[in-house]
Amino acid sequence: PLGRGMLTFGSLVISTGGSLAEPLPIPRVSLQGRMASNRATLALDTSGCPKNMMVWPEFHNGVAAGLRARITDTENLEATIRTWIVYHRASQNEPSTVPPPPAEAGANNAIPRTPPNHGHGGLLLALGLLGHLKTLDMTDVYEYLTQNTPSTTVGILLGMSASYIGTCHAPTSKLLCLHVPSLLPPTFGNEIGGVAQAAAVAGLGLVYCGSGHRLMTEFLVNEIGRRPG
Repeated sequence: PLGRGMLTFGSLVISTGGSLAEPLPIPRVSLQGRMASNRATLALDTSGCPKNMMVWPEFHNGVAAGLRARITDTENLEATIRTWIVYHRASQNEPSTVPPPPAEAGANNAIPRTPPNHGHGGLLLALGLLGHLKTLDMTDVYEYLTQNTPSTTVGILLGMSASYIGTCHAPTSKLLCLHVPSLLPPTFGNEIGGVAQAAAVAGLGLVYCGSGHRLMTEFLVNEIGRRPG
């Protein structure tokens, strides 16, 4: 996926008249290979692999798909892009190949548990790298975070940070600080995963990039080598 993202960067023109009315296609990750000798197709045996082995490959696959997008100038561009991004969240494109986590004991099994779409988290990061997550309201961002999906959390935190790189944007800074335990009071009850912590710290570096902000610089230096937790 990483190579495809570079090869196809900006190759898909998206406009109001057509592509912005449809979800961006994210191809499925192929686990098959072709032998050079006889051109036979072989499939990877995943029987001995962990069930979540495809989480981050699907995430990077979503990044590669998102980097294809080149949105042309339109009237009311910000509102149009925001609607398009939120539409992706609703449609979810194709379902993930990663199975959902098992239901907790005593849970209502009448409600099916849909597998999270990890490719969508990567798509958010790609759109952030292109500067398009500035169009989201903070309420949109918190709706993503309430999904409690690590890949979506990483995508939205790093994507927002990339969109506001070097701006010291206060709302994004507060959002990131909520995912760094050393910046929170000891009584703060929410458990924050290590992946989200790492994304938040990296995001703070992006938001304050080149700003000369002494307090944030000292904090980030102190975070070097600190174990998550």
